[in-house]
Amino acid sequence: MSNSNLIKTIERDGFTIEIFAVETHSGCNMLFDQFELTDRHEGGVTIVNPEHDHNSYRYAIPLQTSLAELTKSFAKQGRENPSREAYESLQKELGWYITADDCYLRYTVSKAGIELADYIGIGFDYSWHYSDQSLEDYALEILADYGDTEEALAEAKENLSALLEEA
Repeated sequence: MSNSNLIKTIERDGFTIEIFAVETHSGCNMLFDQFELTDRHEGGVTIVNPEHDHNSYRYAIPLQTSLAELTKSFAKQGRENPSREAYESLQKELGWYITADDCYLRYTVSKAGIELADYIGIGFDYSWHYSDQSLEDYALEILADYGDTEEALAEAKENLSALLEEA
């Protein structure tokens, strides 16, 4: 089951484009690309799983950026306590991926009340627990960064042309 929330309506060239943020409630597929979960602690390598309970792994190993690399980067930036900030940053990222759901933007395009396209666009991850924003606000940022209303509109125009040719 998924939730679908209207986040924006655009009127263009006589077409109405409605954009929805859809949350799939299926979990996030990115966790295992980013972290290896383990019950083995290794100082300076593993971080504590902030979502740990009796049926889950206690630790995680970051796979994209090590704790040491992130600490070094934070130190170069002049952070007050780079080691602690790197550790907390990776914990927040791990928590995000553990609690996140796969989401996507869905576009419907209509003209004169007739739906011409139902288009699934950009996919993204969203965590209710670790985000400072609502799903709708987060999705609007994704939309602003990546758009793709033009692709949905082009698909609708193709569908309209096909319908007119059949008539």
